[in-house]
Amino acid sequence: MKIYKINDVKSLDFFKFFLEQNPVEGSLKIRAYTASEAMPVKNLAIKVSKVIDDKIVVFYEGKTNESGIIENIKLPAPRISFNDEEEPKSTNYSVTASYMGKDYYKYVISIYENVLVIQNINIVLGENNVY
Repeated sequence: MKIYKINDVKSLDFFKFFLEQNPVEGSLKIRAYTASEAMPVKNLAIKVSKVIDDKIVVFYEGKTNESGIIENIKLPAPRISFNDEEEPKSTNYSVTASYMGKDYYKYVISIYENVLVIQNINIVLGENNVY
């Protein structure tokens, strides 16, 4: 599968269709820590992506701050229907946490309209880095 950065797909038809289905935003916050939440993990690389029409679109790439946090990652989401008979609609994204170029943790998160989703990442530290 070909990998695209978000800025490279904004004008492409498959992405325009995706945005039609996901016209609003939700937010994601990452919290990375170790030692039973006692110590934040700085510089953990985070990538948020989604497969759309057999293409991987990377929506966000960054590193956690000194508090082990990345805040306010805005992601497209579908509108929430207030019909009691339907489950709220969401869009799933993949979150990959990497350290020193190696992927260690992968998560699937659901993003909803106007909802802040917090993804906690509990890092296990070993003698030779994260494992």
